[in-house]
Amino acid sequence: NAERGFSFSFDGPLDMRMSQSGTSATDFINAADEKEIADVIFKYGDERRSRQIAKNICEARKIKPIATTKGLAGLVAKVFGGFRGETHPATRTFQAIRIYINQEFEQLERALEKAVKHLKANGVLAVISFHSGEDAIVKAFFNEKTGKNENFNRYLPENNVKSTLLNKYLILSRKPIPPSESEVLRNVRARSAKLRGLKKL
Repeated sequence: NAERGFSFSFDGPLDMRMSQSGTSATDFINAADEKEIADVIFKYGDERRSRQIAKNICEARKIKPIATTKGLAGLVAKVFGGFRGETHPATRTFQAIRIYINQEFEQLERALEKAVKHLKANGVLAVISFHSGEDAIVKAFFNEKTGKNENFNRYLPENNVKSTLLNKYLILSRKPIPPSESEVLRNVRARSAKLRGLKKL
């Protein structure tokens, strides 16, 4: 949606907020220091050129504030020498800023905690993630629920809380399940999807 700043296919205000409260992308881009911008783009976008992008942004805003999607996308594209491929070079940067602005990783953690509480015996929590950071959160959460993140002491009694934690949940696949080739052909956006499942015993 270009009107909300989520897309740069058409020019629009650089907002990116899911709701109208909190800091907008414009506020962040024009107020944060260069290191903070670079850290956000690297952490949430897996963008290797985050430092160069942040430098471009900070240099440009000295002349005038960055307020539109096309304006930001153009600054990012310059780092890559323009846009010549299928995927726009600003895609990762926009993703990173959107995730940061809306605290999407924190929201995911809260959602997982709430969802697992509603599981009944033999119930399954299936989660599809589209970002390496999201998948890492899901993996860590599932490991925690199955006790894999705990440091167990073999001398503790069997009815110890940490020991019984292992018997409450089961991770359904050791590795995340990727989409099939046919699914990617039907929906190219599925190519980065990863499916993980947790079963309550």
